[in-house]
Amino acid sequence: MLSSNADDYLLFKFRTIDARLFESLDRSEIYFARPPQLNDPFDCQVDVAKALENATVRADPKARANLERLRAMDEFFEQLQADLKATGICSFSLKLNNALMWAHYAHNHRGVCLLYKFSEAFFYTDSIVGIGRIEYSVDPLVDWFLNWGRDPQSYGEWERFRDDLLVKMLTIKAPAWGHEDEARIVRKPDGAQPVDTDCLVQICFGLQTPQSEADAVRKLVGARNYKAKFCKMERDGKSDFGIHAVDIS
Repeated sequence: MLSSNADDYLLFKFRTIDARLFESLDRSEIYFARPPQLNDPFDCQVDVAKALENATVRADPKARANLERLRAMDEFFEQLQADLKATGICSFSLKLNNALMWAHYAHNHRGVCLLYKFSEAFFYTDSIVGIGRIEYSVDPLVDWFLNWGRDPQSYGEWERFRDDLLVKMLTIKAPAWGHEDEARIVRKPDGAQPVDTDCLVQICFGLQTPQSEADAVRKLVGARNYKAKFCKMERDGKSDFGIHAVDIS
């Protein structure tokens, strides 16, 4: 699930405590990176033409005919590639108690995890293209094209279809990345986007966050009148490797 209820999306952002974190908190911004900036060379770099070709080969006769027509639409794919170059993504996790995320993205538990709460209305702006939970699969884009080929009408008008395809291309990863339990917001263009300070509802420090750095974060958050609560990760004695959050507000 991407949301705790029908109206709100709860998304976790693991961060190192550094100058970029302080800048983003001071300005109340989230950053949308261009696909080439990501650390996995396959991430957002799946060959869409090859995926469509593979789907066409695997499709039944009716779906194959629809996919062949799609493959012939050169202008559609030229626009898709132009959109891709002008698009950014902001990645989040759906879990706080994720030891690997704390280690990989929060500086070995010396960083923080920011919990954002976005209303449904946040996604109905001109710049936000969509939000999606990452699908970890061997051939997710091939499978997506196969589903479209079987029932093109269910995907709506071409502009909406192109946006949906763009979001799909940016929200698929290889199965090996499944531990991240990731969701992404897709936006045109890339770069920083201001968000209301009320969107940041919790700041959680890692097992090894230095007290001086935690104090600096709390000082800045207080000066900017955020309403976020604070917590800290602790070892959970119920299991050998368990961790849980403890409120320190």
